[in-house]
Amino acid sequence: MLATITMARSLFETAAVIRLMRDACKEAVKTKSVENMDKKVMELLFSARHKFFAEREGAHRAEGIGKMIDQMESSLYGETKGKLRDSYGFLSEAVHPNFLGTIGLYTDHDYDVPHIHYGITKEKREMVFSQVHLALGMIWLAELSIADIESLMPEFLEFAT
Repeated sequence: MLATITMARSLFETAAVIRLMRDACKEAVKTKSVENMDKKVMELLFSARHKFFAEREGAHRAEGIGKMIDQMESSLYGETKGKLRDSYGFLSEAVHPNFLGTIGLYTDHDYDVPHIHYGITKEKREMVFSQVHLALGMIWLAELSIADIESLMPEFLEFAT
């Protein structure tokens, strides 16, 4: 189950970057600005957070993925309500070595007595699958965003070349 959750979380991250690239393409075409497109490509695809990369001359410091997920939600719905960030947060919680990621997914606790039941419960499975189901929608979103980028390219190339 943990591998599934890890991959679902990666889908959120990838979809967010692709959606923001799509938004940058739309803005570049609207403003006929190659510079704006170049800036966004550098920010999204050629940036880093670790000091080894981010502190080099000419480097771009990457935004946090949470902010990108919020921007993706705003791009999709016109506002940020936190649903996508909440789902991403759940998936993140499960892949890190804390309670949910180490024992919480695989146990059911009886807090009245010091007893733990091992095994994946139906309730936990349904909770995880609901989050994974939402993450699978990110594949569709990425495909739509890529299709939008492809459709914008001829118009972009008209003024970019």
